[in-house]
Amino acid sequence: VAILVPQSHKLDVTKVAEFLATRTGESVTYRDTFRSKTAVIAKFQVGEGDDRLFADLVMVDAEYAEQAIAGSGSGEIAGRDRKVLQPEDIVIFKALGQRKKDLDRIGKLHELLDLDIDYIELWSRRLGRWEFAKRALAYGSGEEDSESEG
Repeated sequence: VAILVPQSHKLDVTKVAEFLATRTGESVTYRDTFRSKTAVIAKFQVGEGDDRLFADLVMVDAEYAEQAIAGSGSGEIAGRDRKVLQPEDIVIFKALGQRKKDLDRIGKLHELLDLDIDYIELWSRRLGRWEFAKRALAYGSGEEDSESEG
């Protein structure tokens, strides 16, 4: 689960954890924060055991956050109707973290869906993550050679 907010907000992980606990009725544990010039991602665990889920608070450029939220659809998550990011925004979100497993996830999305690459390039360039996103998209299409995976 990702919570997308404009980067202009101040991050207070204690308040976010309290908010998540109040909204879900579950215990919430703060796990980690990733910071870059263009994004802050705070990671939380909600609940325990097999029923736990992981929530990321993603603070990004306000213009992009507004665009992603405006373009989102809706879907049911944990029994509630929620906004769901479009696949292109999931690619951009995954590119923010630049993790090896995100290469795989972005690649899989690209294999399965007809993505709007121009949209992904526009916003990932603005957020400073186009090189990673481009590599991940090539990885999924089989264009990436095995030497450049590491």
